[in-house]
Amino acid sequence: MVNSRSYIVPGACTTYRQLVSRFYGADEPKSRPVALMARCNGDSRYPLVESVLGGMAIQPYVHDCSVSVLHHNRWSRYTIFYRIHHRLPINRAAALVSGSIAVHGDVLVMRTDDDGRVVGMRHRDAVIADQIVKRLAEHLDSLHYRKKRVPPTTLMVITTVSRSLRQWRLFKVARERRREAARERLLNAGRH
Repeated sequence: MVNSRSYIVPGACTTYRQLVSRFYGADEPKSRPVALMARCNGDSRYPLVESVLGGMAIQPYVHDCSVSVLHHNRWSRYTIFYRIHHRLPINRAAALVSGSIAVHGDVLVMRTDDDGRVVGMRHRDAVIADQIVKRLAEHLDSLHYRKKRVPPTTLMVITTVSRSLRQWRLFKVARERRREAARERLLNAGRH
C-alpha cells in the first residue's frame, strides 16, 4: 500500500517536532540515526519522510509498512518507509545487514506507540531496526518469485538476543582485560 499515513494540513494550530529514526541510505555504507521533522496536530503526527528519502524523480510514491516486533517477551510497533523501483540504486546499508540485494533505494525505520503515533527511537532500537530491515529484505526477495508483486503492508519480527557493534566492542575489551588479569596472576604465581 502506498502511504497509509493520515495527512495533516499545515495551519495555525500545527506544530513541528523533531524525532529520531534509523536511516538506511542507498549510497551509505551503514545505517545511522537521523533527526526527522514530524508535523503535529493534537494527538496525530505526520512524519515528513520525503525530506529524507531520495529517488523522488524515479519514484515519487513512499510505501509504508507497519511492523510488530516481539523482543524480550514484549511487543513493540515500528513503521518502515521505503520506495520500490528497479531503477533505484541497491541499498548497501540494507545489504550489509541482510545479506540480500533485494532492497533498492533508501529505507527509514520509525518507532510507533500503541496508538500508532510515530515517536523517537531509543539507542537500543538500532539492533531491532537491523532485524526489521533484514525481514523486509527477505520479503522483497520473495516477491521475485510471486505472480502478484505487492509490497508488504504488515510484517512480524521475532528478534533473537543479539548485540550491537558497540556492545560487541565492549564485550571484547572486557574479555581481553580478564585474560590479561589471568596471565598476570599466572606470572605472579610462577615467581613465588
